[in-house]
Amino acid sequence: TSNKGCSTFTFKVSGFTRHDPKLLLDVLDVSATVVDKLTCVSHTQWERIKITYLIGRLFFEHVPKTYTQGKDLVGKVKAVDYPGKPVPHLTVYLFTGRKGSPCFMDTVKTDHSGIATFSLDTEKFRGEVYLFASSTKDLEHPGHKITYYDIAWFKVDKSCLGPHTCRFLKVLSFDKPLHCFKEEEITIEYSVEQHNQDFLDIIYLVSDSQFSSVSPPQRINPYKISSDKKINTFVKD
Repeated sequence: TSNKGCSTFTFKVSGFTRHDPKLLLDVLDVSATVVDKLTCVSHTQWERIKITYLIGRLFFEHVPKTYTQGKDLVGKVKAVDYPGKPVPHLTVYLFTGRKGSPCFMDTVKTDHSGIATFSLDTEKFRGEVYLFASSTKDLEHPGHKITYYDIAWFKVDKSCLGPHTCRFLKVLSFDKPLHCFKEEEITIEYSVEQHNQDFLDIIYLVSDSQFSSVSPPQRINPYKISSDKKINTFVKD
């Protein structure tokens, strides 16, 4: 042991995988015994370690939350191993649709940083669309005792701008409690349709059973909006 009373050991897992995997359980029972040379008192510690076949994970990065039909959707996929280090030269399969009935779209390969850039044609997209990234040619679980990467998924909604226009205005959820006599930031998310007005005014109301406050108008230019936007406003008691 070291000066801190710790000792490190290693063993090769390959010694457990050379035989028929069906004969072994997916656990390792590890025990260690320490003996005091002066008193001959011993102590044994036992622990069961579960073996996982998860060797890495996939993540979507820099993917917009909305898409405009007919315009390519561009984003990135990142692959990391189990400790979190980048996995280079990994082939990633991209799918859209539902997990039960995915539609294959494209394959990309990660670079030395474990990142792959993709561009998807959105012409056939309808409404909300789920994106999936997998290290295999389907989204099925690889089976028992087979190594795998966690599948990445991401949901994108149809943009309210483009050939088919729509609009929405909503206050994003605020999880933490509001404190008295303290300024708090609340986010209002909106998307507007293209029309002939030069400007639009957004007014918000803050109220409870005993207090109400109306904000001054916040003016926006609908012609300069390319996707959904956010307004950060402050509420002060």
